[in-house]
Amino acid sequence: MLIYLKNIIQLVISPDNGWEDIDADRSSQRAFKGLLWMTGIAALSVFVQLLYAHHIPLVAMFQMVIVVMISYGATYFIGNSVVTSWLPRINGGVSDADRVHLFSAYSVSLLSIQTIVSNLLPITFAILELWPIYTVVIMWRAMAILDISVEATGKYLLAVILGFILPSQLLPRIFNTVIM
Repeated sequence: MLIYLKNIIQLVISPDNGWEDIDADRSSQRAFKGLLWMTGIAALSVFVQLLYAHHIPLVAMFQMVIVVMISYGATYFIGNSVVTSWLPRINGGVSDADRVHLFSAYSVSLLSIQTIVSNLLPITFAILELWPIYTVVIMWRAMAILDISVEATGKYLLAVILGFILPSQLLPRIFNTVIM
């Protein structure tokens, strides 16, 4: 787990070096376990709101935990499916499933940082709403390990935004609207 967290921190600080280290390590099992840990931490961070948001009932907290878990799980599978289906069209038929799974796991983990930080802070920061944009920049730097040419940057970024960013931002809002 420490290697996974080191990779996440390195992705945030230096995306190019982070993706190179992830590609050199290539531990899909570690990435999936790390994804589960990050998603679990994001879900459990909802309970920190009990310290400063006394108006939220405990039942609503449990519902939010479930929403976070389902949202990030669905984001992983949607994003993985979109990238897996679009990648052969983007880079001329070449697709490495192992690299796509690594990319998907680390991308969803990066997106879960937004939930963790927003739940830990009693006030809202506007800059925190820009985290998905920085995550797109980090994901953009993964083009080298996914063997995507520079000419296909637009298609790749469209796939990333449709597969990861939109589900991670829309699914929690949709589920919360339906539940609450």
